[in-house]
Amino acid sequence: MRDAIRPETPYNHRMEGWIRIGDVQVDIERLRALAHTCDPMKCRYTKCCCRSYEVTVDKLEIDRVAGTVPDAAKLAPTLIEDGELIDPIDETEGGYCLNTDEEGECVFAYRTEDGAIRCSMHSLALQWNLPPEDVKPKSCTLWPLAIHGKNPAQLSVQDDAYDFPCNTPIEKCTPRLHRGVAEIVEAIFGRPFLDELQAALPQTPE
Repeated sequence: MRDAIRPETPYNHRMEGWIRIGDVQVDIERLRALAHTCDPMKCRYTKCCCRSYEVTVDKLEIDRVAGTVPDAAKLAPTLIEDGELIDPIDETEGGYCLNTDEEGECVFAYRTEDGAIRCSMHSLALQWNLPPEDVKPKSCTLWPLAIHGKNPAQLSVQDDAYDFPCNTPIEKCTPRLHRGVAEIVEAIFGRPFLDELQAALPQTPE
């Protein structure tokens, strides 16, 4: 069974090096040590997030995701079976997740002429002049970050993040989050949350 990207799962890492912003505990040391740059060309022959996880969706996201299928199918042929649009949602014991093809790749994934792997929901969002986070499931937008637990929720980094070519460690700590990480935080939590998180980082490299 593939790993799952789930917004709420048990998490037991040590709490040193965390800060609290509102109702979220942030693993500030792991976030500041991550550089993330999405490059679909790197996914052609290596591990890719589109075929590595069982991507969960909540009940509020199901209709939104399903509503993209007619347009997404123009890009992603796996959304069509025997001439008909498929149901992109699979119900599991733990809830709901995006369907995958026989090779375990998300049915919304597609390849461009140069072989890059892209998300059809992300591509549609750009065509519609919408932020991708308004179209894609939260768990997809959040990756390679992860939210675990609740009361408070804990924001950290997916345990296997560095297995993917788009994620690299920052050996020397910097006073700002990497741009790719900062963009994810802002998309999920908003600009004020990001500003408070950035302000909590040391202003000079250690």
